[in-house]
Amino acid sequence: MQRIQGEVRDKVEDLESVKRVADIIRHLQTHKSSIPGPLEGGASRGLWWEEEPVDLKGEVARFEKYIQNRLVGKQQGWTVELGEFVLNHNDIAPRNLIWIPDGRISLIDWAHAGFYPWVLELAVLEFNTQERKDVGFTFPLIDEFEPLITGTPSRNQKAFGPEAKTSYRMPVPTLSLH
Repeated sequence: MQRIQGEVRDKVEDLESVKRVADIIRHLQTHKSSIPGPLEGGASRGLWWEEEPVDLKGEVARFEKYIQNRLVGKQQGWTVELGEFVLNHNDIAPRNLIWIPDGRISLIDWAHAGFYPWVLELAVLEFNTQERKDVGFTFPLIDEFEPLITGTPSRNQKAFGPEAKTSYRMPVPTLSLH
């Protein structure tokens, strides 16, 4: 295993650093796959996958069924539109960022990474805000993607954090009624 020289920051809350992390996420999501699931194969793990790992067996139909059951349940007439599968890290947090002295940022701990709909990365970040983890980092990072979520400009100048008592829900993924 390669050792990376740099600093892990307890907090990452300045807007410029948050924007750089958003750029990393955008870059990761340029990598696409027609097969959903973790990079290493096997079961999907992490916050999104509840208590038990979920083995998608690389099957789109199995993934769609899991998402349909998780988001919609037995409600009739609703469907989930997944979109394409892109590379998600699924554990973006200050503890997993190494700030290298030459200015680069290294993203570590790829245990939950895989190819999923792009919005899953943001859903995992949203879980962190519900638990009030790293909200000074997470709220502005989610906000960087607001134009993709809502079609409106980013509100990245707005104050976020525990003192702001600000929260909002994002759609995960698109639901439509037929």
